[in-house]
Amino acid sequence: MKTVIVSYIILGIVILLVVINSLIISNSIDTILEKLRGIPEVGSSKEDYQMVFDDYMAAQRFLGITVSHDDLTNIEEEFYEILGAAEAGDDESLVIAKSRLIGALTHLRRLCGINADSILHKNVNIIDL
Repeated sequence: MKTVIVSYIILGIVILLVVINSLIISNSIDTILEKLRGIPEVGSSKEDYQMVFDDYMAAQRFLGITVSHDDLTNIEEEFYEILGAAEAGDDESLVIAKSRLIGALTHLRRLCGINADSILHKNVNIIDL
């Protein structure tokens, strides 16, 4: 009987930790998205996007613990693209890169939530094993 009680306690702790992790990651991504959306597409500088990228890299240390590294790498590449467009002053490419980056971050937030997408998201192809 004691083992059943201990099992339920451990299950409760794991569920609580998963919920807390999901909330922290969602909050971090929301903060980054809010800052990113606050930057105007026309007339913005590389430094504006660099500050958001620095915030993302600081959050990535925690995100990397529980999030797929492929997703994080894709977002990092999107940031590099937007930084390059901002440095070149290419407003058209900047708008496109910003839209793709917002989409990637939104997708990551959806995967980090507690829903069917995050549970059924396939990171490993069993055939490749």
